[in-house]
Amino acid sequence: MGVLYHEQIPNPEGVLRQLNQVLSPNGLLLWNDAAHPILKRQHDRFVSGSRRFKPAAMRQMVAEAGFEIVLARHYFNWGFFPALLLAMADRLKSNDAGPASNAVHSADDHALPHWINEILFRIMNIEWWINWRFPLPFGVSYLILARRQNSDELARNI
Repeated sequence: MGVLYHEQIPNPEGVLRQLNQVLSPNGLLLWNDAAHPILKRQHDRFVSGSRRFKPAAMRQMVAEAGFEIVLARHYFNWGFFPALLLAMADRLKSNDAGPASNAVHSADDHALPHWINEILFRIMNIEWWINWRFPLPFGVSYLILARRQNSDELARNI
């Protein structure tokens, strides 16, 4: 799931609580979403993204919804610094671009040439290999794998 940052989701905490209610005990939740509010830029507005989450807030939301976090990691690490530069450039161009309806069509929402996708795919494979062994403290997105606690575990935690 990677949609809780969209403007159509006014209450991501409520969505997580509802997911906890419908998952079977020990069921798994996989949540990846846009991380780090400092990276918000024109592209986020264009795709109706209303927020980027702080990783600590994501972990807290998941725990408060009744999940036990199994794994939590940043990913798209290689894209963090380019995204930061793009966000800074976006801020220099305009302090406030207004609502998503006023967002200018961005060049980064088009399909890339095959050879660029192939290079990025290889970079991602290397990143996953490194990140599995040495989790990096930055990335464009954040991934959480969480397990719904069964009722006995919930009672013990209260």
